[in-house]
Amino acid sequence: MLLRVPGGALVELTHGDIVGRLWTAALHLDDARVSEAHAMVSLRGGELKLLALRAMFAVDGKPLRELTLAAGQHIELARGLRLEVIEVVLPQAVLALAMPGLARQPLPGACWLLLKPHPRLLSRQSAGAVASFWFTGGGWRAQVGDEPPEEVAPGWTRAIDGVPVEAVAHELSRAGGQATRLGGRVDAPLRIVCHYDTVVLERDGVTTATLAGQSARLLSELAEVGAPLEWETAARLLWPAESDSILLRRRLDTVLARMRRKLKSHRLRPDLVRADGAGKVLLHLEPGDEAVLDG
Repeated sequence: MLLRVPGGALVELTHGDIVGRLWTAALHLDDARVSEAHAMVSLRGGELKLLALRAMFAVDGKPLRELTLAAGQHIELARGLRLEVIEVVLPQAVLALAMPGLARQPLPGACWLLLKPHPRLLSRQSAGAVASFWFTGGGWRAQVGDEPPEEVAPGWTRAIDGVPVEAVAHELSRAGGQATRLGGRVDAPLRIVCHYDTVVLERDGVTTATLAGQSARLLSELAEVGAPLEWETAARLLWPAESDSILLRRRLDTVLARMRRKLKSHRLRPDLVRADGAGKVLLHLEPGDEAVLDG
């Protein structure tokens, strides 16, 4: 999400980020009235929330311990110390676990896996847990039994007490249907004309929508390569001077979310550019669709 902090600066926060007085907080606020770890941004049930940690916050004068974030909110951490929510963008995909007997579900910020009497995830520590998973702000970690903690990403697999457990990418807004279908409707194929700074989407020779800025650049780069790109490679094509991988991921997720909203507003399928679940992004064309480079 994008926040405006006191002084007017814009700050990007994502799942797992801490707001507080500590220098290590993702949003550091140099104010004695702010707790060291005041609140945390957390993805819960497909929504981005702000959770109170060591102190409460207020919206419209009402003290809260939990807030579903939305653009336009003014969050008061102390009297006169307000954060304005400018934009809320969900990540395109989150980490989930897949195993026999457990429906695929996104991982909360920290959770414990139990296998008996049936597989389940708990958000609190349990004596019967065989593994734990937690988000560090930059990635996921896991500890199986008494083994040393290890990094977890899509494709991670372990046999835990004989049960195969796999970490997978779970898309939050997977679009159904094909290129020629949206909401059960049959449409003509798309012709995507890429000019790099702009992209024109045509159907039956008529312009249906136009993309501009970073959305157009990303789509054009993917069209030129003609193959999936590692997400970081794709992001560095847009922001070559940025060295922070976490910030690159946030910016890329923001561009993808904006593109999806724009496509949906024109009744076009929003998965035109999507993640493949293995760390890559691709231009998804269905039979009859075509992408052409012009300039």
